[in-house]
Amino acid sequence: MPGNRRHIPPEHKELVITMAATLSVRSIAHATGISERTVRRILQTWRETGEVCQRPYVDGRPRLLSMFNFLVLESLISRTPDIYLAELRDALLNIRGIDVCEQTIANALLRRRYSRKKVRLSFS
Repeated sequence: MPGNRRHIPPEHKELVITMAATLSVRSIAHATGISERTVRRILQTWRETGEVCQRPYVDGRPRLLSMFNFLVLESLISRTPDIYLAELRDALLNIRGIDVCEQTIANALLRRRYSRKKVRLSFS
């Protein structure tokens, strides 16, 4: 038997599902060279999801700002290009009822390639 964690193509997994209609788990494992545990896991995944392959997990937490909320931010920035993050946060709370910190807004803007503005004070 090959080493642990080998990749099993979806076509082979579909074959396991087809064979499960008439054969036992032990017979399927012997005929395909796939371990009994893996055959059981393939069958369980198919029963639970209707798919032979598990979907990949999404890394990280879900974003607090949805695409619609970000469109609200973009419209605020397009109307007032020199708006501050604190003002964006307050407007988002008033318009959409979403309370996020300024850093969340800054991160969302950076992901969409918005650059930071430079404020210069002139004492003349």
